[in-house]
Amino acid sequence: MSSPFRILVSAYADQRLAALAEETRTRLFSMLEDIAELASGLAPEGPIWVKPLPDQLLYLGVGQTSARYSVDVERRTVTVEHIVVGWEGRTQATDPSRPG
Repeated sequence: MSSPFRILVSAYADQRLAALAEETRTRLFSMLEDIAELASGLAPEGPIWVKPLPDQLLYLGVGQTSARYSVDVERRTVTVEHIVVGWEGRTQATDPSRPG
């Protein structure tokens, strides 16, 4: 990644990422790196994105898997807070709540 932005992942999201198929995980990170690279072109004093409310997270989806994340231009970080996996992406071994 050539962006000066860091990608931070919460402990919860990290656990969910570890359970994803390699292809899905790779695609999500590639997309997050693209977002970080685009965000790095914005200086804190430059053009302003429409900022979400403080508790509102942005959405990024790959198939039935989605990431909820935020972009902080001032701190130069993209933070992944949650990973949500649809039923199709879960296995009984990784998620015992999956209907059998």
